[in-house]
Amino acid sequence: MMKNTEQIHSPPVTGLLLRYAVILVMEGVTTPVSVADIVRAIERLGVSVPERKGKWVSDALRTEHKKQRVIRIGRDRYVGGLPLSERTRRRATRAIVEARHTGVGNRSLW
Repeated sequence: MMKNTEQIHSPPVTGLLLRYAVILVMEGVTTPVSVADIVRAIERLGVSVPERKGKWVSDALRTEHKKQRVIRIGRDRYVGGLPLSERTRRRATRAIVEARHTGVGNRSLW
């Protein structure tokens, strides 16, 4: 198996930015995906996840599950939940793009 050698240069995203990345990745997902799949998809967005990636993403998934934006269908298996409003989608996309371009991993969004 060949490892991906592309380095992500943005600082790790946490908190609200990580939750935004999770909901953008999970929107419209209808087949079960694992936490590891979600981590890889987040990193393909151009942002990174802190060490213990599974723990950080699991915590974000737990919060989004409570909001019904993600559905947990079994141990380490998730699908997309309720559709995002256009406003939330725009806000999340703008925040992730800004984090990727400015190199800010976590900031106050308000």
